[in-house]
Amino acid sequence: MRRDFLLVLFCTLLIYAQATESPFVGYLVEQYFGSIGSPVSIMSGWDLDTSGGYFANGWGNIQIVDTSNDAGVSLRRRFVRQVEGTIVLEYRFNATKKIDGLTWQLQSGTQTVANVLTSGGNLCYETPTGAAGVLQSYSAYTEVGVRVVADVSAQTVDFYVNGVLKAAGIDFRTDVDGIDQLYIYTGSSGTLTLHQRGVHIYKGYLVNERFLAQDQGAVPDGWTTAVGGGTVSVVKDPDLAAYPDCNSVQLSDTNSLSSVSLVKTFAPQAGKFEFEFKFMQPTKHDGFTADAVNGSLPVARVITDNGNICYVDSGGNTVSVWDHYLSNLWYFVRVTVDLGTRTGDIYVNDIPQATGVSLADPSANQVDAIRFTTSIADPDVVWLDDIQVYLFQECPSDYVPDPVPVSHSPYRIGVQVFNGWREGAHYGWDWISSDADRSPILGFYDEGNPEVADWEIKYMVDHGIDFFTTCWYRPLTATGKSPIKDGAYKSVGLNAYKRAKYADMLHYSLVIETANAPVKSLDDWKNNVVPFLIEHYFKDPRF
Repeated sequence: MRRDFLLVLFCTLLIYAQATESPFVGYLVEQYFGSIGSPVSIMSGWDLDTSGGYFANGWGNIQIVDTSNDAGVSLRRRFVRQVEGTIVLEYRFNATKKIDGLTWQLQSGTQTVANVLTSGGNLCYETPTGAAGVLQSYSAYTEVGVRVVADVSAQTVDFYVNGVLKAAGIDFRTDVDGIDQLYIYTGSSGTLTLHQRGVHIYKGYLVNERFLAQDQGAVPDGWTTAVGGGTVSVVKDPDLAAYPDCNSVQLSDTNSLSSVSLVKTFAPQAGKFEFEFKFMQPTKHDGFTADAVNGSLPVARVITDNGNICYVDSGGNTVSVWDHYLSNLWYFVRVTVDLGTRTGDIYVNDIPQATGVSLADPSANQVDAIRFTTSIADPDVVWLDDIQVYLFQECPSDYVPDPVPVSHSPYRIGVQVFNGWREGAHYGWDWISSDADRSPILGFYDEGNPEVADWEIKYMVDHGIDFFTTCWYRPLTATGKSPIKDGAYKSVGLNAYKRAKYADMLHYSLVIETANAPVKSLDDWKNNVVPFLIEHYFKDPRF
């Protein structure tokens, strides 16, 4: 498997990357931080030009230091060429000085397709004629979130700033037949330090909202709310997850006679699809619902009821799939809906909980929105994040062959692994590429991809391994006062294993890593770490 052909997956989506059958849903680039050191000589997967400065320590961001008044610093990132459909670029930045000439470009080769730039003291986009169209003003030392939606088929682009649509349907800067590169440049008109808060490029989702490029307060444009009994707002909490993935939406319902809802519509879809989300209630309340809907009617419904996480069947009955869920703890719910068979599969914390269950509306033949609603009966606060809807991805025809177990009774054999080597969230493969002897058997693979996990499972099962022991890292949060939303990025291999096709053929155990991801206090251990481990891992039959 060549790295050039692989999609980098954040392992919140079940897709399989193959050179012969490229998936149409997934991440093309998922860069969380630059490499470590000062100055940085290598950033894996990127081409760097330090003519006008250097790259510095990149924990939490890509730190670009421009020290020249007549030259700049640039970086390029190639990705799998996209010749149809829509791709989305999301990032945040913070500049220590306002200068003209900063630029973030989606390109075809080196031809500019869509360009966000600074000009005249404003954040702008480049028009087809090369002029600067103003998006909005910006300030030094202030975070800005940018979202660029490029429709390759229509040759148009929409620009969002801090979640607000600022320019829509702008023609591509250049007529091209595809997009395959991101280019970032500090310009040649002044000096500054640019804190590039991640780079995320993806395609194919009907909904993909992690609130990465959203400002605090309002919800992103394209979402609708009903707030008869409270408020809906995006809240930043650096304790929840590593920066910049620390924004979530809060539904705050203060009216015992009404509710608060959040809705996202999309083009009607039939067939088989998946929707997933993470939620947390500081205090448990029955009646919170998450619906895939057709018009206003719920096709598939997840609901909190009688202290459990449940689904609603075709008879209107609530059926528990997770008994006695906890308050103040994040849960990850995924539902696979097959409108052809009128059935669904339900996963909680990536643990299979129900298969082939009937849907809330057995007559539905399409869905066109996802909707979240607080309890009507009680005041309620619900936090939501990582909301995705996408068409179901079948395994490609040349997928990993079935593992073949080796009998070795009465022994149980295990291995210790570190499966956190993920481009964009670790040092990356470029650091070892100078020596062919260090190339992995799998090639330069994307840890966090369930297909990679299935190859790892096959290798182990075929050679008599019964279980593996892997590292789990607490997120590197500031205080440890907030509940854990997900393990640190170094746990991506474990997340991919839980979504792998052959995961039930291999068990796992954990090494709780506390040197590089220390527990903050005894209260943090008792209230955050242990409950998360129990609910996400210890209750997993594969553990």
